[in-house]
Amino acid sequence: MLILVRHGESESNANKTMAGQLNVPLTSEGRKQCRSILDLAFYNFDAVFTSDLERCLDTAEIMIGKRYPKDTWIVAEELRERSGGLFEGRAYSDLRKELAPREYKKWQRDYFEAPPMGESLKDVEHRLIPFCQENVFPLMQEGKDVIIFTHARVIQVLIGYLKGMDETESIKLSIENATPYFYRGLV
Repeated sequence: MLILVRHGESESNANKTMAGQLNVPLTSEGRKQCRSILDLAFYNFDAVFTSDLERCLDTAEIMIGKRYPKDTWIVAEELRERSGGLFEGRAYSDLRKELAPREYKKWQRDYFEAPPMGESLKDVEHRLIPFCQENVFPLMQEGKDVIIFTHARVIQVLIGYLKGMDETESIKLSIENATPYFYRGLV
């Protein structure tokens, strides 16, 4: 089984700014969200993977750190959020004012478009799927239970891949903070 967990609310989520690959901490609400998830206490994981960004590391520490010490985790850059390029750290409201509505929507809601000097979701797929094929999927094929702490866009891409969704479907998935998403099945 595979469990995907988006990090708890971060400061950029609360402030409605694009974090991308910036290292932003969880808010007190985000920490509270992580402590309220009890589902994970009933699972024994064979492998713990996490993005190397602070918000994911802190989410994992709060949710499972007592049972699985950090030195047993596989921390990977490949699990990072999509790069927002020049838009990272900027308020979404400012970007909406500065960009034509069509341009804003294009990089925000198109699988193949990227912010300036950033990544498209297709770019995320190109780094994520090979990493999972080498490290995660073989464990799943052996019947092992795996958990990944990562980001909304990464989860959209991975769920889309696992379920054979096309890009227009996967980008519409709503991925909530500090919520486990369960996938059962072989890759």
